[in-house]
Amino acid sequence: MAEQHGPHAQLVLQTFLADGRMEVEAALSLLDEDVEWDMSRSPFPDARVYCGVEGVREWFEGLADAFGEVLYEVERVHEAGDSIAVQFHLSGRGPSSGIPVDYRFVPLLTFRGGKIVRMARYDDWDAAIAAMSDHGQGM
Repeated sequence: MAEQHGPHAQLVLQTFLADGRMEVEAALSLLDEDVEWDMSRSPFPDARVYCGVEGVREWFEGLADAFGEVLYEVERVHEAGDSIAVQFHLSGRGPSSGIPVDYRFVPLLTFRGGKIVRMARYDDWDAAIAAMSDHGQGM
């Protein structure tokens, strides 16, 4: 039997193609114009908070420049109230270096009015779920 997801998770998951690539414009269309994209926990040089759709577009462009085309494998999803956590496994190869890209991360997405108003990046599932619980939307 197929896994059931809530409405917010369904919106997010439909931005991914069957081959694991992300439809960036489809993902951007889910964002509130004043979205806060918190990458401050990232181990990469882009670790900061991006504001608004254009800020998030800038982040996606930087990701493409650094890692080329990456593939996303959804490993876990948990939706509670207006928030969802999705554990991704990313893989690919650096476009100029050829160095393999292989890591996991968990964005915690908060929705309001059918749009993503905040994304907070976590390195592991338990930390994201704990943050979700801290906001009264845990398991």
